[in-house]
Amino acid sequence: MKKIYLPILTILFVFTACNDSANQEELDNSSTECVGDIILTSQNEINEFGNSGCTKINGSLLIKDNDEFEPTDLTDIVDLTPLNNLSEITEGLSIVFNDKLISLNGLNNLIKVGALNIFSNNNLVHIDGFDSLISVNNGMSIDSNIALEDINSFNNLNTINSYLHIDFNHNLDKISGFNNLQELNGFLSLRSNLELTEIDGFSELQVIKGYLYIGGNTLLNNINGFSNLNDIQGHLNIDTNNSLTNLDGLENLTSISGDLTIGKFSGNDLLINITGLGNLSNVGGNIYIGQNDSLLSLNGLNNLTSTNEFEIQYNDSLISLDGLNNLISVNGNLNIGSNNNLTDINGLSSLEVVSENLGFHWNLSLKNFCPLTGFILNGNIFGTHGNGYNPSFNDIVNGNCSI
Repeated sequence: MKKIYLPILTILFVFTACNDSANQEELDNSSTECVGDIILTSQNEINEFGNSGCTKINGSLLIKDNDEFEPTDLTDIVDLTPLNNLSEITEGLSIVFNDKLISLNGLNNLIKVGALNIFSNNNLVHIDGFDSLISVNNGMSIDSNIALEDINSFNNLNTINSYLHIDFNHNLDKISGFNNLQELNGFLSLRSNLELTEIDGFSELQVIKGYLYIGGNTLLNNINGFSNLNDIQGHLNIDTNNSLTNLDGLENLTSISGDLTIGKFSGNDLLINITGLGNLSNVGGNIYIGQNDSLLSLNGLNNLTSTNEFEIQYNDSLISLDGLNNLISVNGNLNIGSNNNLTDINGLSSLEVVSENLGFHWNLSLKNFCPLTGFILNGNIFGTHGNGYNPSFNDIVNGNCSI
């Protein structure tokens, strides 16, 4: 990126002409357009740029420490209020490596931006500017701001045309902004915000056209902010949120076009139920539910009638498959393994077809396979290993379906 120094900054004054029906009127207002990619690395440069009168940047704006890879104490950017005339940046706005910056006030009049990146500003505590921002034409990231405590902004933002990720902000406690955002045209990632306890923002979000990933937020106890979300056109992955007890907040979600993953790498240790998924009727991809040590049943998946590959594994407290009562067909394998307290599989009593293999392995307490008698006698492939009881096909035929 070329740095444009303020003394030689080219400023184009663009006057908008009146239409023919009003050609007798003088135009009272004008916009000042600055052309080029602009880098500001000191408070003095911030002040000088503010004095230029620029309201629109046809290019990008980078606000950063003098050395972005080895930040030093030489940076003195503490105040962005001289930028309060800015209303549009056609390309990216990046605010990175500013160790003395504690607030983003000064960007309150920004309406449109091509992309937004707020990264590694180590003393930034609040993001409460951006009150006028309505559109981000590309992606938006808020990453690795280690002192950031809350995001209470972006409440007029209605469009993000690509991704939004809020990741690795280790002191972030609450997300309560984004309450006018209705559609996200890319993915949403909320990852490894170690102090995050609640997500109350996103109250109007209805459609995510990519995936939704909520993971590695060890203190997160609710996701209530997604109460209007009804359609995820990619994957939904909820994993390694060790304080999350339920999925309340997803009650209006009806469709996931991709995979549904609840726990996989290290699970959600305190997740007791998934009833918040009670209106989910379509999963276009695979389903994996695993390593959720407190999960008792699968109630919440009651509206699913079919799916693709389905794995239920390493859920130590799972005692029944209740919640799968309406599942009729699986296009692929259905694997149920290492659920040490599973005793009741009546939830599979409606199952008619598994296109490949239905397998039960290492469910140490499982001794009753009678609910699957009809399914097995209809010629579906069935296998058992390491369970409390491991009946063969002939055992089922002879009525020895349990011990």
